[in-house]
Amino acid sequence: MGLPNSNDILEGATDDRKTFFTLSSSFPDPAGVTRCQQVVQAENSHPLDVSELFKIPEDVSPAWQAFFDKVAAYLSKQCAKSKDAIVQLKKRSSIMKEENLSEFEMLMCSADFTQSANMAFKAGNYFEALALYTEAVHAFPTPDAMNNAAACALKLKKFRSADNWATESLEIDLLCPTKAAKAYHRRATARHYRGKFAAALEDIIDANRALALNPGDPSVESLIVKIQETVETVKTSKDLAKYRAKQPKPVRRTSVPGTHAHRQSDGTPSRHSRLNKAQELQMKTRVDPPTF
Repeated sequence: MGLPNSNDILEGATDDRKTFFTLSSSFPDPAGVTRCQQVVQAENSHPLDVSELFKIPEDVSPAWQAFFDKVAAYLSKQCAKSKDAIVQLKKRSSIMKEENLSEFEMLMCSADFTQSANMAFKAGNYFEALALYTEAVHAFPTPDAMNNAAACALKLKKFRSADNWATESLEIDLLCPTKAAKAYHRRATARHYRGKFAAALEDIIDANRALALNPGDPSVESLIVKIQETVETVKTSKDLAKYRAKQPKPVRRTSVPGTHAHRQSDGTPSRHSRLNKAQELQMKTRVDPPTF
């Protein structure tokens, strides 16, 4: 295995960091490394202001304001947890500037991707559906796309991914009780497979509360029984390791007939997603935000 060259090192780096590396060398310049560390420390001590990248439209109705506020709060949490989220949000902001797009148009773009993903999911093309749901979230984060992505991940036996998607769909705090219950149920299923039994049971309780179900609801009761039966057989760390080793492995793309890789797009809304000023004004003042 060869040593990395300067292009490998600089790939994905921001412009302000690239200046600290010596391009003629296979390794960063020591002084450049020190300066780059200072930049990273400065970034960590002055967290990104999401409002600079996710600009809530002006003069919107109170309902839209509440909707955008929840999305902004979700994005702030994601950026605080992950550098990848910051990179993705910056990329999204750059596309919006280049294409002169509004948040309403990005929301419609997300809806287009979600609709295509739903069709792929119904056809059993789970890899394609998951790619489309991911693009929907990149265009505009909606809990519906995240929740459905969790369902896709479960179909593909990607239990960690299903756990993460379901968690994100709940964190954005826009799901109606019925769909919130689905998200809790999907996360509980994923956590059961991952051996996180206590957390799975907590999710089932939350699903029950979200729907205000009767204690005898079969969808909840069956999963509770399944988890409790597993807990009875898993007593030690060795038992847990054996349990996890026996769980289904992630599905490989080639093993699922009828699926194909989805070609990544640049996240730009299609022509029918574009809005003129009159249409956007109507959305701001007369149309209610979507419900999930």
